[in-house]
Order: sequence, then C-alpha cells, then structure tokens
Amino acid sequence: MNIEIIKVSRNLLLGILLIIFGCTTVKILNVNKEADFSLAAYKTYNFYNVDIDTTAHPEFNKRLLLIKEELMKQLEMNGLKRSADNPDLLINIGIKLEKKVETRETDFRTDGNYMRTRNYAWKSEEVVVGEYHEGTFAIDFVESKDNTLQCMAVAEGVVVKKDKDSKENIKVALEKLFKKINKD
Repeated sequence: MNIEIIKVSRNLLLGILLIIFGCTTVKILNVNKEADFSLAAYKTYNFYNVDIDTTAHPEFNKRLLLIKEELMKQLEMNGLKRSADNPDLLINIGIKLEKKVETRETDFRTDGNYMRTRNYAWKSEEVVVGEYHEGTFAIDFVESKDNTLQCMAVAEGVVVKKDKDSKENIKVALEKLFKKINKD
C-alpha cells in the first residue's frame, strides 16, 4: 500500500511540474551579438534616457520599470555596475504590446443542448472568450565609446496583463537571455 502511495505521489508531482513548466509563455526569439561581444569586457552600464511621455500608458511604464529592475539584477550578477558618468555599455529597452483575442469554436455537444426543428440549422462558429495583451521586448547593448550595437536580444510573450505573471515572465526571460548572451 505504501508503494502505491509513493507511485501516485511521484506521478502527481511529475504532472504538476509538467504543467508549471509547460505553461510558460516566454519565448526567446533571438540573440544577435557581435562575435567578440562579452559582458565581462565591460565594467559599467546605464540606460538610455527615455524621452517619451508614458503617463498616458501607466501599464507600459510599470512594465518598463519591472524590466529595468530585473535587468539591473542580471547585469550586476554579471559584474557590471550602474554608472551615470560615462558608462561602458548603454542599454536600450523596447517594448511592443499587442492586443490579442482568444477564441474557441462552438460545438453542438457543449453549446447546442436544445431541441431544433427541421428547418433550422445549427452551425459551429468562432466565439471570443477573452482578450489579453501579449508583449515582446528587445534589449540593445550599445558600446558607448563608438555608439555601436554589440548585442540585441528579443523575447516574446513576456509582458502580460497581470503584474505577478509579468514580473515572473520578465525574470524567466532575462535569465534565459543572459544564458544565451554568455554562451560562446
């Protein structure tokens, strides 16, 4: 009996892990970098100044701050320090939010529980079940001394509506991006 409980518990745990890790929406689209680019070659960084008014879009501004916070953690874990005075590396963040519609197809087995007459035809159709914003972000690493793009990394499906989910997606995406950036 104990062996059966252990087997069921193990299978349940594996199923839960598959659900958790299988549901991640983060997708790394690409990491393009110069052949000799290495974060270890830089000591300091800073962000480009953003000259756009984000007050009309508070959600955009909130997501930008989440990305910056996590990006600072990742850069500091890679040995870089933030400096406003002549940084070695400048970081530019681009965010694209896209409104998406989730649909499903109606089915007479679930949506057609009614009696119909001979001259009435029921047909399956697409119905909207929800709307959400899917966000892609790009991070450009620019060498400040000659203003050249050294690396561009892009992740999709990261910036979502819920703060908690968005924060976790940003963390996961940046961890994956930095692993790819640090690969030789």
